[in-house]
Amino acid sequence: MPRKARAGLRDDLISTAENIVREQGVVALTARTLAHEAKCAVGSIYNVFGDLDDLIIGINMRTMARLVADLGGVRKAGTAPEDQLMALAFGYIQFILAEQNLWSALMQHHPTDGRELPDRYLGEMNGLFAEIEASIAPLFKEHDHEEHIRAARILWSNLHGLCSLAISDKLDLVAGDNVETLAEDMIFTYLAGIKATR
Repeated sequence: MPRKARAGLRDDLISTAENIVREQGVVALTARTLAHEAKCAVGSIYNVFGDLDDLIIGINMRTMARLVADLGGVRKAGTAPEDQLMALAFGYIQFILAEQNLWSALMQHHPTDGRELPDRYLGEMNGLFAEIEASIAPLFKEHDHEEHIRAARILWSNLHGLCSLAISDKLDLVAGDNVETLAEDMIFTYLAGIKATR
């Protein structure tokens, strides 16, 4: 297969698979279903992707790139860290609520053979953390780099936990407030702790 045609097929397969996951969840993605929707032979899929894990990684990279781009567009650079983080949190929540199945695939999929994720994939994830790091940078001195990085990951982990509870309809079991209110409380409380130690 010519290189250009192969690249085009790869993009078409990822787009078709992405639609299947978006509408039905990652459990619905099989080679047979994808071949039917993409109007190609099952063998054509495996000529492009080694296995379905490779395909799902391709979908997840696109999801992560979209998420990072969305968050970069909503962060209010130059405003107070609290305002920047709230903009990021609300943007993150809105993305997840709109793309629950794609987000679940992104967060829950692990290659079956334990292979390492591609560098580009990890680069996209670092882009997510970079938005948070930039928001809280004014709270840290230059020599506090490790604390700065750790704080960004703690903030994201806490927000991720709230969102996981929200989309699984279990948030009411631990709190009566909505996810936005809880995210706001978490951000202001955590930043107050950072400020108190500086």
